[in-house]
Amino acid sequence: MSLSPGKVILKDGHRLYDRLNTILIIHAAIGVASLVRLGEDVHFSSGDKTLVECQHAAVHIRVPVYGPLENSLGGLALTPIEIEFIHKDTWSEIALNARPSSGGLRLVLTQAISPVFVEFFESIHQWLRDKGKEETWPPTLRFARVVRHAISHGFKISYELKKGKPAPPPVRWHGLTYSVSNQGKKIFGTDIRFGDLVALMLEMSDELDVLGCPL
Repeated sequence: MSLSPGKVILKDGHRLYDRLNTILIIHAAIGVASLVRLGEDVHFSSGDKTLVECQHAAVHIRVPVYGPLENSLGGLALTPIEIEFIHKDTWSEIALNARPSSGGLRLVLTQAISPVFVEFFESIHQWLRDKGKEETWPPTLRFARVVRHAISHGFKISYELKKGKPAPPPVRWHGLTYSVSNQGKKIFGTDIRFGDLVALMLEMSDELDVLGCPL
């Protein structure tokens, strides 16, 4: 799918459906708990969505705040997930009605969903390795490899440098560039936010479809 303004619907059977459903359950659970702690109204209805800011992806994302958590609690069947991509030029107008959230909570949310990203990457890692050397992978998947490795090293860039071997080439994604010169740089909560991780997963899925990766 193209991350351009518009809506997409993910249904059961899509490689990201179960994973995105899990991400939305985590997002809603933390969000509801935070609102209860603040003494705010936590009543949501079918069709309600929340705005998710992306730091570097070309768009911001609107995702369901009602549905995945309620279905899980009630043992109900999963339903299609509608995602809306919003051009950043219109973000300020829409955000006027959004509930405020702290930078600390945004970081917690991003870190909370990171295991889902790791599981997704690892599910296709061997297939990619069988397909060819990492240097031949599409740029988005090479970038994802660096992010996945950072998650397992304190959310910091961590290259495995081997004596006598050349440094791996830089990786790039939506204006972000990482190389060995960024070794130790913390990227979650700064470069990568909740929305960026979701956007990266969606673009990874597109690349895998092009490459013919099985579901």
